[in-house]
Amino acid sequence: MGPSSEPPPSNSFSERRSEERLLSCIPVSLEVPDSTDLALIRDISRSGALLLTRTSFEIGEPLSLRLHLVEASEGVPVQSRVVRVEPHSSQPNDLWHYEVGVQFEEPLDEYAEEIRALGERQARLGLFRRGSNRPDSGSQGPSEQ
Repeated sequence: MGPSSEPPPSNSFSERRSEERLLSCIPVSLEVPDSTDLALIRDISRSGALLLTRTSFEIGEPLSLRLHLVEASEGVPVQSRVVRVEPHSSQPNDLWHYEVGVQFEEPLDEYAEEIRALGERQARLGLFRRGSNRPDSGSQGPSEQ
């Protein structure tokens, strides 16, 4: 997807990344055995993403995702594998309880421009402002002033 205008967050996971991530809020349907759940992509590259989820997963667990890149879309099907799971918030009433890092089985080259355009549009709308409860909240999107 090319370089992001943001430096990657300084944590051990970002140091293992092979590609830079683009901040973006993309709704995701998680298709897990016997149910479907929702998640939100916080950042994405052509090879993986960081999901905010309500459910914890096991490292190595395969996940079938549907990325909803446009309104009223059935979603882009993406096969992935869990590479990291951490608590997202200590607040019991917080919607997203976990941060789940996934690696895609196939790079998202076909959707790279669409994902980049969505992230840039969200940044222009001010979606990536300070105030996140994440430790790396100093790394924000290009619209921050």
